[in-house]
Amino acid sequence: MLNGVCDICGGPSQPACDSPYEKPDVLNVNLPNGPINLKGPIPIYPGEPAKGGWASSVIQSNVGLAPAADELVRLAQPLDLYGGELLADATFPYPNPPTKVKNPSVVFSVPISFTASGAQFTGPNYSCSTGSTCVPPIAADGTSALYLARVEDCLSSIHHLSIPQVKDFAGNPIPCNSADGIAGTSGYWYDIAPPWSATATLDFGAGKVPPQDGGMVSGILNVPAQLPVPGNSVRIEFELGITNANIVPGSPFINSLAWGDVFSAGAPLGCCEYALTRFAVQFNPINVLPAAFLQMKLLPYTILYRPPGDQSSGTFKATESFATSMSIGSSTTVDTSKSFEKSSELQDDQKVTAFIATIQQIDGQSTTTSTTWDSNAVIGKGLTDTASRTIVRAWTVGSNSADASIVPAREYVVPNTCTKENYATNNCSVKPAESYQQEPFWADRIVLLLNPQAALWDFNGTPGMQLLGAVEFDEVSIRDLDVCANNLNPQAWRLSNGQWLSPSECQDLVALDPFYGIGQSLDPSLSGRGLPVGGGPYGRDPVNPNSSASATFQDIFSYQTAQSTNGTATFSTSVTDVIGFSWSESVALAYQQGQYGVNVGFNKNVTLKQGEKVTTGTSMKISYTASTISTDTRTTEIDGMFADDHDFDTPACQGDSGKCYRPSVRVFIDEIFGSYMFQDRDAPGPLPSGMHFPPPGGIGPGGIGPGVIGR
Repeated sequence: MLNGVCDICGGPSQPACDSPYEKPDVLNVNLPNGPINLKGPIPIYPGEPAKGGWASSVIQSNVGLAPAADELVRLAQPLDLYGGELLADATFPYPNPPTKVKNPSVVFSVPISFTASGAQFTGPNYSCSTGSTCVPPIAADGTSALYLARVEDCLSSIHHLSIPQVKDFAGNPIPCNSADGIAGTSGYWYDIAPPWSATATLDFGAGKVPPQDGGMVSGILNVPAQLPVPGNSVRIEFELGITNANIVPGSPFINSLAWGDVFSAGAPLGCCEYALTRFAVQFNPINVLPAAFLQMKLLPYTILYRPPGDQSSGTFKATESFATSMSIGSSTTVDTSKSFEKSSELQDDQKVTAFIATIQQIDGQSTTTSTTWDSNAVIGKGLTDTASRTIVRAWTVGSNSADASIVPAREYVVPNTCTKENYATNNCSVKPAESYQQEPFWADRIVLLLNPQAALWDFNGTPGMQLLGAVEFDEVSIRDLDVCANNLNPQAWRLSNGQWLSPSECQDLVALDPFYGIGQSLDPSLSGRGLPVGGGPYGRDPVNPNSSASATFQDIFSYQTAQSTNGTATFSTSVTDVIGFSWSESVALAYQQGQYGVNVGFNKNVTLKQGEKVTTGTSMKISYTASTISTDTRTTEIDGMFADDHDFDTPACQGDSGKCYRPSVRVFIDEIFGSYMFQDRDAPGPLPSGMHFPPPGGIGPGGIGPGVIGR
């Protein structure tokens, strides 16, 4: 792949490209003042009439900028080529509008020129005394112009940790404010090509002195780069100066101002100013067109856990900054933020198909899609805006009224007005504790994004995936998923958009709930899935009949300091459609990376072609890690109370207060899905292995039908 100027393929006298993505897009850089120009030879003065004068004149003539004096001091010294520069006053904003490229491999083609100044070349071996005279009075030096370039991308600090960060001469990262192509977004500069690997030298012939009667030679400085993200804010640092064939070791450039014996072996470094300088050109966003768009059947979004207690209820709210963290293939993060939406100037609720149509038009293909591609998906549905605290979704947890199906984990008395005094006269009796099939987790609900659509990129063999939006949310209870998973009919549960879940899909979904198969007594912190945030009693206290039967969520737990764990989960989603383009034709979306394959976690290879391809039977493995709540406690809110009105004043309790029971709960943050989990340590475990008795009767909105359940 592209790696320095010698590795460009597909052009005259260059090797053939090995894959569709190896031939880079060429971006012509045309500055307002013409090619980047240097003049030589230049006069070498024995004094210092203007500190940084030569550096300033070069920057001014090429890009019209006037760097501050303190910056010129740095630019006129032997710069550390391993270091970058902030160039606060020496960065030229390129006037061209945002650019779209079909390939993340690009080459910036920069015109350069070297003009003969007409000064008489006196050679490098002149000498000066320590006084104010010099022989000859003014020397002129420099036979060649040397150009170097370092191409960098402004990226958000939370991403792209595998890309080398640009450091200044003191080893500090260099900040920027246009991360991922979005103006005003803080980030840092990262190298997107080997530093200073792009070089060019212009002269009037090897070893020849520029003619005194003038003249100019021209050339091109090719600056290759690999764009790492869909929306890029790129700058090129140019270092340029005057040199000659007999340069003294220590700097590749000649001196422009000097005092003392400039070229004696004992001349101290820093005694002089050098004929070199730096400036940068920063481009408007460069957006890489997707290699493909794909539509998935669904994606798990979060899990709403049912708190214990027959009268427990509350509301779980998610802000715009809430999201789950997903990855595909070899741990490639799926971007669920709105960065791409902002850098591409898309709007919430705009149809995804409208955006795709603009790319199809660029490719000269039809803008129509098949009936399997859902045209109702909208931009922004399910995405996150890390800067926003606005509540955008809310779900109920628990029940708004007493739920007779929720039974406590210990024996209780009916009716719930029994006391020791009226036990016999009130016809009281003891009822058994809950069974595994009655535990609260059966009412947990998995929230789904329906028909989510995403853009896919091939960044030099590494995939990039951006979730664009979806049609709507739906939710399915663990009880319904369990029955669906054990159904023999392939159409086992109907979603709100009319699509059906298969038993295997339900099995994958139900496995995301850690309580399923183990019970409400599970401690989710043991696996790293849950982060404990509090616990305590609730419900009626038989020892203290006047106590409250409820406790607010805030009385029981508090999540104020964000923490993260190492919990993970996986889910295989069906990929129903893929739309490809001419520039990505023949690229394979694969499970294992092949010759031209991109590892996106597919269960089988799908080769891209121009246009839409229905991909029946294709699935993609999604790995889930920490939700945004693991780094920011403000991404969700939960309000409500734990409450239970069962009577626990059993005869055993009446005879021995040590045998009395009051419900209690431990609360955890689900680090993967960002919601609140509830442990009841008194809950029973599941039935012995191999036994499965789903409860009879109406399960879910559709109940149980002849081989089919669902809405």
